[in-house]
Amino acid sequence: MADFNDQEFFDVEPAPKASAVAWRQPKLLAIASAAIVGVVVLAAVGWFAWNMMNTSVAPQGTQRTAEELAAQMLQECEEGDAACANQANANAAREVGDAEACADVSGTMYDECLSVIAFDTGNPELCDDVSDDGQVACKDNAWIKASVDKKDYSLCANIEDADRRGSCEENIGAQAAIANDCAGYNAPVAYCEDQQEIEEVLVAGDPAGCLELSVEGRVNCQELFTVRDDDQDGLTKDREFTLGTSDQMADSDNDGYNDGEEVANGYNPLAP
Repeated sequence: MADFNDQEFFDVEPAPKASAVAWRQPKLLAIASAAIVGVVVLAAVGWFAWNMMNTSVAPQGTQRTAEELAAQMLQECEEGDAACANQANANAAREVGDAEACADVSGTMYDECLSVIAFDTGNPELCDDVSDDGQVACKDNAWIKASVDKKDYSLCANIEDADRRGSCEENIGAQAAIANDCAGYNAPVAYCEDQQEIEEVLVAGDPAGCLELSVEGRVNCQELFTVRDDDQDGLTKDREFTLGTSDQMADSDNDGYNDGEEVANGYNPLAP
């Protein structure tokens, strides 16, 4: 079983519709319709049978309790296998998110059961029953999850471990800066000010501008120069600066070939 005490937790496209086939012959239409009906009936029967056999999945519109789910999982355990039964109870409690059901779990797995549910729900109060050794990590991780879910920088202050607290503040602060909404995230305005300054340097296109920023802003700015590709030509901003190409135009010399392709094939992106 994994040890969650030192872990930190941070953060579908529909399938494309098949194109309709134009059936022009009535006979073919009848055959196709019958085939479709047959497939639907078989699919429905298969779905029903699958649900009857897979008892760990609740019918649509209902929700299994931890006790019901555990009862199904226990069927997979051999009689007298206490470890398997303990694991089944823990898995059921965690899958349903029922902290009270962790009472059926024994040993260190009890602490892990509560810790996982506390994190999943962002509820540090559930950690009160965790043993002293794991209580701090449990609460810290729950506060991290709560701060991320609620997009609230101020919740990071509840984290006891300095490293975890710093990571939480950096994470939420970065989100606030990207959204340019420090007030909405309860984050220091400095994050948003730094981001605005970074964006101005990025638009200017000269990495040297990063050196004029704060220490944190400088690091973020330099990292962005190595990954940002504003004109989507396959060249990062720092590469564009080195080559002298435009980071706002994919084809700097207007010869019909994008800069990244020309560089990759050994051509000068500045010579038509």
